[in-house]
Amino acid sequence: MVNTDYENAFLKKIVKEEVGNIDADYKLLIISVHAVFLESGFVAFESNRKIDRLNLCKEWSESIIFEQKYTLPSLLSCDGIGHDSVETLTLIYVTNSMKDVQVYVHGPLEQRLGGSNLFMLCLGKSHFIPSIKFVCFDNDEENEEIGCFSYSNSDSESFHQSRVFEFWKITKDNLALPLLIELCYKTGLTFPPSFMILPMDIKLKILGFLRVTDIANMACVSKEMKHICSNNDILKRKIEEEFKKISDIKRIFLDGQGRLEGNVKIPWERRLLYTLECKFTRHKD
Repeated sequence: MVNTDYENAFLKKIVKEEVGNIDADYKLLIISVHAVFLESGFVAFESNRKIDRLNLCKEWSESIIFEQKYTLPSLLSCDGIGHDSVETLTLIYVTNSMKDVQVYVHGPLEQRLGGSNLFMLCLGKSHFIPSIKFVCFDNDEENEEIGCFSYSNSDSESFHQSRVFEFWKITKDNLALPLLIELCYKTGLTFPPSFMILPMDIKLKILGFLRVTDIANMACVSKEMKHICSNNDILKRKIEEEFKKISDIKRIFLDGQGRLEGNVKIPWERRLLYTLECKFTRHKD
């Protein structure tokens, strides 16, 4: 499972900032999508300037529950003001018969790709809201204050974290990153680093071909890469491969006193450290 601490912390920060806007499930879902767009490099935009808070109190039509414009900081002046023709994209949130939230896109895609809303994402409230609440709110008082869907305390923490990561991955890979590329293309801005805009599944697949030491080096590149490289499934598999190559420490464990003990199952985290130490010592020699 991927380490979700980064996404959880960022989502919690944005939700806490917008807590005064949350009086319904769909608003919590909109703010969660907003958090993904902020983390991906967008800024919310309204009345020709960057805004720090969403205006979720505005009345829309019966089906359209909210609209929000986004742009990129590079297209604005240093004080967050944009000219009349600044390129933006608009996320249009609508509800369906199941009361789920659908997100449509109006913006830079239309002139390039034929004039239709090619990006649409359907987010099930009952699927994601309980887990978003579990991650973002620490106690029942906060849950009662916002009056949203309550979650079951019987559900495990790992389950909710996995569900929030699923939401984050779907929204970022299928909406935020493709729109970021399109807006850069339309405005002539430099594209984001090509590796980082790949879907998470592909990034993890590529990391799976690297050695443990190479993964450790990539983790030093940025906070996001450190987060991606902390995927436990990859590390466990790679360390099993590397550990088999070090014959002198098979089935032995070096305890804190320096004594060797046989036939002890060695935790994979300890094997990782031992493998890196062996490789580093070999490299120095």
